[in-house]
Amino acid sequence: MKFKNLFVLASLALAMALPAHADMLERPQATSAALDALFSMEAVQPEGSERQDPPKGFSGAEASQDELIEFLASQKRRGANLNSYRHLGTPLHHAIRSGLHDVARWLLRNGAEPRLRIREDGVQGIYPGPDALGVAITVSAWDLVDELRRRPEYKALSAKDQARATWPYAMDSVDKMAMLLTKRIALPGFSTAPELANALLQRSLCTGQHRLAQALLNQADAPTIPPSVRRPGPPCLGVGKSLLPANMELPESEWKAIEARLQWPVLPFLAAQVPTDIQASQWLSAGLRSPWGEPVAATQYVWNAMLAPPPAALALLHAMPTEVLQIALHDEKLMAEWVTSAADWPQVGLRWALAQVDSKLLASQLERVMARWSYAQATRRDAKDPKDKIARWALLTDRLVAPLSAGQSDGFPYRVPIELWSRWFELGYRMNDVHWADWILWADPAPFEQAWPTIARHLPDVAQRSLTWLVAPLSVGPTNDPEAKRLSYHGGYYNDEFFLRKMKFLDAQGVRLNTPARWLAASYVGTAKQPGETPSVKFALAKGWVRMPSPAQRLQLERSPLGCNPTPSITLRRSLASGSPLKSVDGEPFSIDTIQPVARPGAADCAWLVSGGTPGGRQFIYDESFSGGVQRLTPCTEGSTSAALWNNERGVWLPVKDMPNGVLVPIRQKVGGASAFLSTGMDDGTCGHGPRGIFIPHATSDGGLELEGLNSGAPLFDALALQCAFDNLEACLGIETEGRHPTDAVDLPTFVDEAWSKEKGEFLAAIDRLDRLTLAQARDKDGIFAQWLDQALRRISASTSLSLYEKRKRVAWVLAQRAPRATFNPETIETLAPWLPAEDWGPILSAIRCNRYELGRLAERTSALHLTALHRRIQSAMASACDK
Repeated sequence: MKFKNLFVLASLALAMALPAHADMLERPQATSAALDALFSMEAVQPEGSERQDPPKGFSGAEASQDELIEFLASQKRRGANLNSYRHLGTPLHHAIRSGLHDVARWLLRNGAEPRLRIREDGVQGIYPGPDALGVAITVSAWDLVDELRRRPEYKALSAKDQARATWPYAMDSVDKMAMLLTKRIALPGFSTAPELANALLQRSLCTGQHRLAQALLNQADAPTIPPSVRRPGPPCLGVGKSLLPANMELPESEWKAIEARLQWPVLPFLAAQVPTDIQASQWLSAGLRSPWGEPVAATQYVWNAMLAPPPAALALLHAMPTEVLQIALHDEKLMAEWVTSAADWPQVGLRWALAQVDSKLLASQLERVMARWSYAQATRRDAKDPKDKIARWALLTDRLVAPLSAGQSDGFPYRVPIELWSRWFELGYRMNDVHWADWILWADPAPFEQAWPTIARHLPDVAQRSLTWLVAPLSVGPTNDPEAKRLSYHGGYYNDEFFLRKMKFLDAQGVRLNTPARWLAASYVGTAKQPGETPSVKFALAKGWVRMPSPAQRLQLERSPLGCNPTPSITLRRSLASGSPLKSVDGEPFSIDTIQPVARPGAADCAWLVSGGTPGGRQFIYDESFSGGVQRLTPCTEGSTSAALWNNERGVWLPVKDMPNGVLVPIRQKVGGASAFLSTGMDDGTCGHGPRGIFIPHATSDGGLELEGLNSGAPLFDALALQCAFDNLEACLGIETEGRHPTDAVDLPTFVDEAWSKEKGEFLAAIDRLDRLTLAQARDKDGIFAQWLDQALRRISASTSLSLYEKRKRVAWVLAQRAPRATFNPETIETLAPWLPAEDWGPILSAIRCNRYELGRLAERTSALHLTALHRRIQSAMASACDK
């Protein structure tokens, strides 16, 4: 074939391929525009989400449904996928949710798939998310429900699948369940969908829907005795009060028929629905089967009766025979809930309720009861009527019998009124020293002073040690008191005003230290910039409760010299160049952030310690729900750091055990030379600063490293506390002001460029020559690094001597590398955008496809430079889903 003919054929092939390529780029952009238009509508925008700007050619929030349909049609002609997901649903799902029913109908006529489900779990996480029909039921769009059911996709469903597609999404509303029953939608069968059928039967009984209950029980496969009805425990668990009907009907004959069919009393299910004491009497005299003779039914009755308003609840519960009620209340969980509910009943009702409870069982569940009462309206710490609160706690106290078990939590002093402490102590209640020491330290002065006479009379050991505990946060040095040691200075919060008032109060009560006075922590010693100590510190010094350390005591530590040869080996280079994640002690992978030399006993060459992890601090989490919108959560999280030590002889990384967060700084005592690592902690931004500490290194049996944290009383810890405020360690030890120290950890890219600067120069020179043999040797034998590849790309871009063809060849070599791969940082991409042809950008866009910010920045840049072809590729990448 002649060259001319070959050229013609190639041209024709290219001409045919270009429209297809254009379509590939057009479809994602059209899909994105369609979704942007939909979510720019005010009715569709999920609550709490950021406002979506309308696409070009669409007015957005002010648009009508017809205008939206017109725009969607234009994007459909461009190839838009109308079944794409955003905010957990398809356009059809969101149109139904938002009441845009004309839009929903248009979508159904134009290829929208109604059987696609939203991308989240459905009711209580048990059922899958709803499809279009389920969404329509959820929002009570009954006209759409009827239209969807007439579609072939739903008409073809079996009765079992129809039930699964509908009933789970009506179970949050009495009206929805009634409507589905009216529409004769297939009920779930007990043999084909037993979980759903039993759940629906429970809902029907618990919400008073006798017609639905009868329909379920009349099915051929309904069990003679449904086991779900006889299940012990709360019979209506998960049925919120919002589901209960406002006006409960009592068709006696229907409920009696249901009782006969169930062979089980229905009163336990109906009890929660009784609104008044008068109606309670009517129901109790309606001739329904009494649950008293069935222990499980009696327990179910109590669980549900407690959900009724207090007058109705008391009427229902007083109707129970005393011995039946008291037997039911032997269930620990029921008893705890009983006492919790009764906390807000009228006092006469509370007194009666407490009288039904076994005193020993009540005492054994005291911690749980205290916790529950701390949230009840009438008995909580900030109850509106303090006298009434004390009276209620007194009624509870009247029912307690000695000996009470020791408390397992710190709740007692915050929950039980101080006026009743004496009675609890006389009954034998005790709280451990840890909790008492914490309370004495952090309690407000007023309750502390109010409680003191009771503490002094009943807990003399606590009273005698209280001053020692109170001054412990100021103190440094050994002590025999375990709580004073635990509370000794560690850099925590200290409220000077409250501490001073409590100190003066204890001094006036004649309380003295029960251990020798210790040294004052450096954090509380005056400085040249801030002369003098705080009032509480001055008071403690004047009383001799703490002692001022000498100048020598305050200058015991210094930074350690390196003490080894920091020459990295070629095997270390190869390992670092591989870019493979390392494994933590727990086996979790982590990437290296920093590296530093570490001296080893008896070794001339340094070992290399690398660390990496996740930062702590304020996290911004967008918790999204299809129907509830977007909730912005901003919790404080704790960072985590993992580390490994390079064993050059074996060529392996060994995990470091108990690695703290933050930078490790080697320090030593000036006298004696004892050494340790100082951890500066991790800055968590608005969440504060992570804990700092001091650690002793120990070699492990496999040649690795284990770090032992020191506490108050250890000589090195105390020396640090006497020399530095823990919130200012960097300045105290000169870490911030003395410049780069030989033992400092540095970020990995800096270390790599400094350690192998000559080799980097040779690599870049080989790029200049496109010396493929030298480049391959550097990559395969010695190892190259990701930042070198980025630097190579920038060097190629800056070259004025290379032609476009030569530049593209060199870029192609760099982009072909996979281990490592260039990092494509913004600076690098910025240099490539003006000249690198659009067809060469595939590997770059693939690498940054999930970096929406960088893609957006690049799109703006290419638009400004009028780089149309590259701009289209970037828009296509932005419209595509990020699949990591």
